[in-house]
Amino acid sequence: MMYRTLVIMCCLFLFACPVQNGVAGEEKTARVMVLPFDGTASGDFAYLTDSIRAMVLSRLAANKDVELVDYAVQQDEIRMLNNGAATLEDGESLFTRFQTDYVVTGGLYALQTGLKIQVSVKGKDEEAPPVRLQVLAVNEDAIIPQVEMLAGDIAGKGMGLQTAGPASVAGKAEGAEEGLAGFATEHPEKVYKKGIFSGSIVVEEGGGVKVASTAVRRSSVIPSMLVTMATGDLNGDGRLEIASASRSTLSIYRFNETRFEAVAEHRFSGAFKIHAVNIADVDRDGRQEIFVSADRDGRAASAIVKLDGSSLVPVLEEIEWYIRPLNKPGEGVILAGQRASQDPKDGYVRQGVSQLKLYANFNGVREDKKLPLPRNVRLFDFEWVDLDNDNKYELIAVDHREKLLIYDSQNSLMWVSEEDYGGSRNFFGPPKSSRVRSLMAFDDDSEFEREMVFLPTRILPVDVDGDGRQEIVIGQNKRLFGKWLSNSREYDGGAVVCLGWQENGLRQLWKTNKINGYIADYNYVQNGRSLGSEEDASAGLYVAQIPEKMFFGFLMSSESKLLRYDLVVEAAD
Repeated sequence: MMYRTLVIMCCLFLFACPVQNGVAGEEKTARVMVLPFDGTASGDFAYLTDSIRAMVLSRLAANKDVELVDYAVQQDEIRMLNNGAATLEDGESLFTRFQTDYVVTGGLYALQTGLKIQVSVKGKDEEAPPVRLQVLAVNEDAIIPQVEMLAGDIAGKGMGLQTAGPASVAGKAEGAEEGLAGFATEHPEKVYKKGIFSGSIVVEEGGGVKVASTAVRRSSVIPSMLVTMATGDLNGDGRLEIASASRSTLSIYRFNETRFEAVAEHRFSGAFKIHAVNIADVDRDGRQEIFVSADRDGRAASAIVKLDGSSLVPVLEEIEWYIRPLNKPGEGVILAGQRASQDPKDGYVRQGVSQLKLYANFNGVREDKKLPLPRNVRLFDFEWVDLDNDNKYELIAVDHREKLLIYDSQNSLMWVSEEDYGGSRNFFGPPKSSRVRSLMAFDDDSEFEREMVFLPTRILPVDVDGDGRQEIVIGQNKRLFGKWLSNSREYDGGAVVCLGWQENGLRQLWKTNKINGYIADYNYVQNGRSLGSEEDASAGLYVAQIPEKMFFGFLMSSESKLLRYDLVVEAAD
């Protein structure tokens, strides 16, 4: 019944609003294209995805200063955009191609508290960041007034236009408490006041934690483009090793007092492409191993590697799973895996994550059981975390729109972030150079229609201040282009941030200053005195940085650096 009511209301809005595209003498100040909304996480509200976009369009059309751009993009143009817009003519952008000033993208999230609608408004000024807006409807009756409010914010806050306000009164829901966010944007105009600058760390005021950076160390230039890194004690001597990987080479470094020293290197042969390394003691023999998740020609070909003196020795290769050790509540460290797909339209990865059984002496792996995860959560997207120290674990994940999602123990969505986190250029399947060769062959359209499945940067649950509650350390690369380029991701600098659970949501506690270029990976290690440094630090943050910008996945120079932040972290008084 509610669905029919909304459709009728949408139609009334569409007929009542003076849509005047193309009317002679009508002067418009802003042309806007609203792309279809993403309803992947909309749950029981999925049937409203198109209706809500139609309502947004109708309310925008009612503004005399707005001209809607018809969404009549052809399939080949969509594929062109998804594949990185590499075929656009010199000097041409999406905005000039479609003659628009603004592009609006959005997504729907079904939370326990209602339906959250998030949108991003990006103008043609490349230097200006997108404007992010969101509303929360606590029940179905609140959806229409909330969408009206959102449309007004798109015009006003997103495009800087004057708005007459919504046609319906966005009042208080019957029976709702005063201040309930049923008819208001959640956290409107939220801006955290900056606290002190502790060297290279920015601390948020009121976050309940004190952080100081005593030093930042940088390695010399590494003549390869790092994809991933991990930290751990690989030989049991109490010192920390850093395992970093480029496309096909695994390298080990140690931080020795003031500099990074190379220890060992192993190059995998053939068309080997690494997308993740992790360090763990899965077989519980007291020694940590390196788990390399990789593919070869579009099929999974992972490996487990040990450090033996100054040599890296693979103990198991050609594992037909993408692999990752993770800490599972009640069981400790397990080995998880996900199958590869040979179909480019699947992004070279199948649905479903399994717990794997590792045979003795690394003689192989087999599937043990499926992990009960929310739909569309993949192997590298999530962690289990106890955010409020109640011994009940939540699941935190990064979705394909770079939003942080928190699920309860029943996989019910509790919270979604306003800001983007975990943005990464790392993806499953063959490298882009292989895709270019396939496109130039003109004999196979499947690679042209490839769905890129990206791995987010890692989610690190850590009790940084020793209060018994876990915080989240995660990367925040800043997008250079909008999210309509679903198959291409480019970033212009970023930071590593720490988030803590406060007042039913994650709040930023501290972050690094801007790190130029692109943050490929990072690790947070507590007890800094055992890291091989004489500095009096309580923690170390290691970052793999690619200093240069990329353009549609291609870099003129392939160089990287490793950074180490010496941190002193404690709870605020």
